[in-house]
Amino acid sequence: MPTESGPQGSTTLRDIIAGLTAGEAEPSPDSETWEQLISRMHVPGRVHRISEEVFDQFLEVLPPRWMRGNHFVFAEGQDPLQLFWSRQGTTGESLAYFTRRLTDAEIEQFCRLARIPRDYGAYYGNEF
Repeated sequence: MPTESGPQGSTTLRDIIAGLTAGEAEPSPDSETWEQLISRMHVPGRVHRISEEVFDQFLEVLPPRWMRGNHFVFAEGQDPLQLFWSRQGTTGESLAYFTRRLTDAEIEQFCRLARIPRDYGAYYGNEF
């Protein structure tokens, strides 16, 4: 993953996203339970192929922590950020869908560059 450098070679959010979404995706098994899917998706640092239905479920279940174009970031509470994206398929498919669980270092860099607070899941309302 790119690292920050001086003003002329500064890493941008676009650079980080390009690095996070690069590489081969681990294929989704033909048949897996919801629990197996979640377990697979929560392995940090790996790109996982997912179905459109899974992509839509995570997009709709809670408001994204960040969203731009065909990318969004999901987190429940203060869980690690999960990046989701879609892109044109390679074998004539329409769209393919992917996800990647960010590592702590990636979260730090992403939050800073996306200008979202590092404590994105903190509760600021009334105490229970």
